Amino acid sequence: MNSATADCNRRTAPRDPSLDVARALSMVYIIVLWHLLSYTGAFSFVPYGGEYITSVFLGLFFIISGYLLKSKYDITGRAALKKYLTRRVLRIMPIYAVALASFVMVAMCTPREALFAFLGLSSFIPPQPMTLWFVSMILFFYVCFLVSGLRCKYVVWTAIYALIIVASHFYDGIDPRLILYFPCFIFGISLQKIGRTEQLTKGGGILFVLSVLALLLIESPAPALDRLLTICLAISASVLLLSLSERAARIKGVNVAAGFIAYSSLVAYMFHRQLMMVFIHFYWPGSSNGRLIYVLLFCAPAVILFGYAGQKIYDLTLNFLLGLGQRRSPGIPSATDRQA
Repeated sequence: MNSATADCNRRTAPRDPSLDVARALSMVYIIVLWHLLSYTGAFSFVPYGGEYITSVFLGLFFIISGYLLKSKYDITGRAALKKYLTRRVLRIMPIYAVALASFVMVAMCTPREALFAFLGLSSFIPPQPMTLWFVSMILFFYVCFLVSGLRCKYVVWTAIYALIIVASHFYDGIDPRLILYFPCFIFGISLQKIGRTEQLTKGGGILFVLSVLALLLIESPAPALDRLLTICLAISASVLLLSLSERAARIKGVNVAAGFIAYSSLVAYMFHRQLMMVFIHFYWPGSSNGRLIYVLLFCAPAVILFGYAGQKIYDLTLNFLLGLGQRRSPGIPSATDRQA
């Protein structure tokens, strides 16, 4: 088998800059506006529907993840399965292990919680670690993606989702966020069939109306209906943000800034709370307004720079190590291949 055939199960599509814009927007909201500002006591999004806004941006992350996976991988055999698993492990697990270890060191989670989170089981075995529950959930979704090569994949995904919902009625350890974000991930996979996100702008008005209707009806007295409307809000508003991101990506200079922030997002997300503990230890203004300025002008940029530098160092180190390995065993993926 020649090299072209060996790598045919990994698609190579042109980079979509609108996805960088969407990821950057999501990271700025989740890390800076939702998490870091909560330390200041000066402002909170909670009274203004912050939890629903957060569900939209987290849903957007999961949609983009599903979209990118389907864009890049076609799991149709053992060789493709091995490459997929290898790239997913190299992409996340080493950084994730360090993040979990640091959480344990600063008593933000127990060793037991860290172990289950590392295995991708936090969504089923509480308690879920603060912040890093997201990574544990995405690991479970990566496993679910393995059935994407089957003709009956949607039947399998529906069965998995139905099983989760039924199990949640008898076992209260299942993270309710799993029920919310699993449809977002599957929707992202399905969305890839449309093609580039620029085609989504045609339905922008409809998506806006759906988002507003879902938001107006969100406080339903029936929990099941409330959950359904939250899912509709997360998906419709996320796709609307993708369409707006496609337009923003056409603006000169936006691509560069968004690409920088998007590249830093993984490391920045995993380590921003630990960094905030360090920042607060060395300096923390007495007034809430002073804290707000400190967080916006110093802490937030420092977190993003740390994320970029950490990701760059990790990629360079891994490329070096894999370069040594490739001389002995050709076919090992480079760090560039792992940026899915």
